[in-house]
Amino acid sequence: MKNYRLSVLIFLWIIVMCFSCTSKQNEKTDMNQLLSAISENDNAWNNLDVEKIVGMFSEDGTLLNDKSEMLRGKEAIRKSFEMMQKFEKLEFKRDKVEVKIVGKIAYEIVNQIVTFKRKDEEPQTELNKYIHIWEKQNDGSWRVLIDMNNLRPQSGE
Repeated sequence: MKNYRLSVLIFLWIIVMCFSCTSKQNEKTDMNQLLSAISENDNAWNNLDVEKIVGMFSEDGTLLNDKSEMLRGKEAIRKSFEMMQKFEKLEFKRDKVEVKIVGKIAYEIVNQIVTFKRKDEEPQTELNKYIHIWEKQNDGSWRVLIDMNNLRPQSGE
């Protein structure tokens, strides 16, 4: 009887360990896929690629810009980015980043320095902060569910 119990305990321990290893591998895969999506999103912004930026949002994505109404859905978000046609250059430099995954939801919190140049104007720099709430889609890809950003005080203020 003792051998039977011991065998059952060993068997259960092996199952738990296998599940734990698989779970850790899934977490690593999810994080790699999320970081790839974040990089793709950053590149779209730096290249002023409105269609790619909009494509990074989930179908019911929400945009919460500083001093703007809440925009929901890709079409509303696309219209809000029409102002990007005025830019010759847009560059982001991250100076603080936190990324975490909780199930099928992830968040990315960033402080960044944004430099932009509108046609016929001198380049301008702003400090801002944003949070992206990402959602893992049924196909395994990550899409922005909520994008919220606003300005932060200039250094020394």
